[in-house]
Amino acid sequence: MKTEGKKWFAGLRTFIGECREKCPIVERAVLSAEDENQCQIIGGSLLAWLQKHGPPLIQERAVLSKLQKWEKDPFIVFTSEQTGLVAAKEILGEERANIAFLAPFEFSEWLKFTLPDPVL
Repeated sequence: MKTEGKKWFAGLRTFIGECREKCPIVERAVLSAEDENQCQIIGGSLLAWLQKHGPPLIQERAVLSKLQKWEKDPFIVFTSEQTGLVAAKEILGEERANIAFLAPFEFSEWLKFTLPDPVL
């Protein structure tokens, strides 16, 4: 399970790189006033989640990794529209070992590619 998770996440990171080549995240300076407000709200929510829920999640996962064949550090996928991606890019930076961020439609496309629904 550990190796599968790492491979899956590495594939997702590669896919995100391809998405960013096609459709880069815009710079914060070009956001409209309305989009800037939304960026601040989403960024605040992301920071609050990382501070409140991130540490307990990592602690829980560390315990579970000893009991099962799970990754010690969970992979976190954050999805949002452009304003949230701008906030995530500023907060998280370009490269984080276990956190990825992309648009909801991009993540759906990735899931369809990696976990296709069986044909009935």
